[in-house]
Amino acid sequence: DERDIYVEVVGQPAAYAGNLPVWLSPVQVTILPITDRNMEYAREINERLIENGIRVELDERNEGIGKKIRDAELKKIPYIVVLGDEEQKNKNISFRIHKKGDQGSRSLDEFIEGLNRLIKGKALHYEI
Repeated sequence: DERDIYVEVVGQPAAYAGNLPVWLSPVQVTILPITDRNMEYAREINERLIENGIRVELDERNEGIGKKIRDAELKKIPYIVVLGDEEQKNKNISFRIHKKGDQGSRSLDEFIEGLNRLIKGKALHYEI
């Protein structure tokens, strides 16, 4: 039950070191467009995630992608969606998992389905 999960996560803070399970994370996904050309596509992805009940933030800063990824890692956001010309052309996404790195490309529907499965199941891991 949820109390057991609460004790598991909150009762052992050292075990998680601030890396909350995705269902507890205030921000579950951050979207990082590589260039301004990808911003409109990033906004579309942002809307789809919000429509599916996922807590998301869109990083619209004019910074390099390396800095955006580092900043998202420091914030301990479980999923980092990276959108460039290739993703936009193929209408898919590339994503990273916090502390595990690049997970490759997938369709947005597959990503949402996997993420929702983890959230609803209150999973303690990030692998979709």
